[in-house]
Amino acid sequence: MFSKRTCSCLLVLLLGVFSFSNFCLAKKKKFEKAVWIMTVYGLDWPKAQDADLQKKELTEILDKVKKHKFNRVYFQVRGRGDAFYKSNNFPWSSFLTGELGKDPGYDPLEFAAEECKKRGIICEAALVNPFLINSEKGSFDIDDYMDKLPENSKMKGHKDWIMFTDENYCLLNPGIPEIREMMAEECEYIAEKYKVGIHFNDFFYPYPDNVKIEEYDSEAYENYKKNLSSEDNEVDDEDETKDEDEDEDASEEISIEDWRRDNVNKFIESVSSKVRSKGQTLSASFIAVWKNNPEDKMLSSYYDLYIDSKRWLDNGWLDFVIPQINLGMVRDTTTFLRVTRQWADWAESKKTKLLIGFPTYKFLAKEINEHIEFLKKLNNVRGFAAFRFEFLNEMFEKKLM
Repeated sequence: MFSKRTCSCLLVLLLGVFSFSNFCLAKKKKFEKAVWIMTVYGLDWPKAQDADLQKKELTEILDKVKKHKFNRVYFQVRGRGDAFYKSNNFPWSSFLTGELGKDPGYDPLEFAAEECKKRGIICEAALVNPFLINSEKGSFDIDDYMDKLPENSKMKGHKDWIMFTDENYCLLNPGIPEIREMMAEECEYIAEKYKVGIHFNDFFYPYPDNVKIEEYDSEAYENYKKNLSSEDNEVDDEDETKDEDEDEDASEEISIEDWRRDNVNKFIESVSSKVRSKGQTLSASFIAVWKNNPEDKMLSSYYDLYIDSKRWLDNGWLDFVIPQINLGMVRDTTTFLRVTRQWADWAESKKTKLLIGFPTYKFLAKEINEHIEFLKKLNNVRGFAAFRFEFLNEMFEKKLM
């Protein structure tokens, strides 16, 4: 028989164990809620071109974000070769003042970060289009753009860094090492100066619909394909295996598709190192389908956008991965369940947190609510991200969510 003292000690110990377990479970069940605030074309913000009105608009948006109990915002600071912060390489956005390169009289990212902090909201600088320069048809003048760059911009005198995939759709070429380094340093600068995390969308290479000039990076491919990293020269498990005695200089024969994927991988790995060294997080969102099955008939990040998103997760380069569930997956419940569970399985035992992204403008509120409830039941899903604020807020205003 145990003594009363021994029983009391055991009771205290058991209560401690249960309390600790409940604490761990509560911590595990914490559900992140994030939302994108888009600035390109003033989609979410700014609606006005006056600094005081812009500040008022943004504080009202953040008040609603808090009211809706969202704890994280992705504040778009780069839409198409411009900046919503004081950049040494890129001009002030025309969406602030109506004129590219014109100083708005305050620093929007600094203001957003400060206002988020007041409300207990995590702010991340969303370089949604890290390499995009222009996507507006019939309006781009490359010489005018170069003239509007800051005086000490590393892009000065480098029109050759800009590649055209259509007459007016152009991007910085991720295949040029100096460009990747410049953009990685830009991210490091933002993380250090503004004390915010960095967030990317999947605009590293153009979507297929924006490619009319097929040979848009063929010259860079010929110049730099020998620099393929050794890791990416290995064949994926799902691809055909190579003979062990294959020529050691096989990198010269690497496909342009693998070369593009390697360029993006190198960029993400570099940004990860630089941003994390400043104590900030790195996250990215992308098409949820990693490698598409033929029956899906939908875009995949790996084949269509040259994003090896699973490798980013496996290598631990990101603090958050955010696969975007698109409309087709919602209408096709089987595909939605399969792809979501696949990412949940991949995220198991990984330090990288998994959120699921919803383009709310494509969904019925009922669908979003049902899928959020489903996500809460998956152990490895840590929350969801809504694209974008205006559509999300409209649902709340109509009491649909």
